Amino acid sequence: CPNFPFQLTGIPTADALDAADTLGGLQRIKVPKSGIIHGAKWWDGSSNTTEIIVHLFKHKVVLAANDAAWALSDKDALEEFAELDFSTFRTATNNSRSFLSNLGIPYELDKEELWFGTHVVSTPTYTTPGMPFIQLDILSDYADFKAES
Repeated sequence: CPNFPFQLTGIPTADALDAADTLGGLQRIKVPKSGIIHGAKWWDGSSNTTEIIVHLFKHKVVLAANDAAWALSDKDALEEFAELDFSTFRTATNNSRSFLSNLGIPYELDKEELWFGTHVVSTPTYTTPGMPFIQLDILSDYADFKAES
């Protein structure tokens, strides 16, 4: 869970990003209050095949806006509990994807919400309808967790 992909928001279509830019700004996704992140999936409908770093936070932090250089304050950097490095992609004609497995990242949150920010390593351009999606594969400590749909 959550058992469906989450589309990143805040990315204008045909926005050419520079290396090390923030992608989409701060994002929030509903997750169980505790569990283990077992795997993660990234879908790129624009088939950029560029390395993506997803930074996971237990609390809301302040990030740069989309297309601005990735930056965290020292205080907010302490809130980051994991990074997901999507660097190996498989491509099809119109899209690409990267899957991570056997991560074993335990977490415990105050609320059923996980915050994340993303930055790009090179220079992708996303176009509608090819915006990126992410999905976390979580082994939940809560059997009755209900994800947003």
